[in-house]
Amino acid sequence: VIAKYLEHARMSINLEHHESECVHTLLANLYLDTGDIAGLEHLLVAENLCSEALTERLTRESRFHALALLLRSKGKYHDAANLWVKLADGKLEEAIADTGALADTGTIGFRVLAAGYVADYLAESNSEEEVRTLLPWVFDVHWESGMKLLVGGMLTKSLTRDEIMAMLQERSDTLACQYMCHLVENEKVEESALHTKLALMLA
Repeated sequence: VIAKYLEHARMSINLEHHESECVHTLLANLYLDTGDIAGLEHLLVAENLCSEALTERLTRESRFHALALLLRSKGKYHDAANLWVKLADGKLEEAIADTGALADTGTIGFRVLAAGYVADYLAESNSEEEVRTLLPWVFDVHWESGMKLLVGGMLTKSLTRDEIMAMLQERSDTLACQYMCHLVENEKVEESALHTKLALMLA
């Protein structure tokens, strides 16, 4: 009942900033108290005014996915991405819960979810170093998320075409071939060497 009232207050009542922060943070703590991890993650995945003081409790209770969502909502994308990588790689262990992303998707599904979040971060990142470090990881976990970045042209400022091709060929000729098809068919690249290489791979 209290959670429903706070949700209503959060969405409907015109509150001052400090009042909204109190409502959001109180609601997050209530979700933690009642074990409603899905409700907590739903709150944090959207724009929210939860206090950053919540990070201490989330860390203490091993709610790392919720912590990453909170950090992302506060503009701390780098820290959030690092948490998702560590969670997906098993370097951090999320506390068991009956609801929430990990409970709903399972370990493999959560790795895919984490790769998607990291890919979203890379799409907006201006750091060449982070792109070079995290993009191969995204491909290793969920190549579809990585390919979406490449064909969307989001990383052309961070990586050269040759660097991209080298990374893909380290993983599989199929990925490299898919990317070359994109270059030829969608970006209309007319370099003869690229066309020849693609023809040989498709032969």
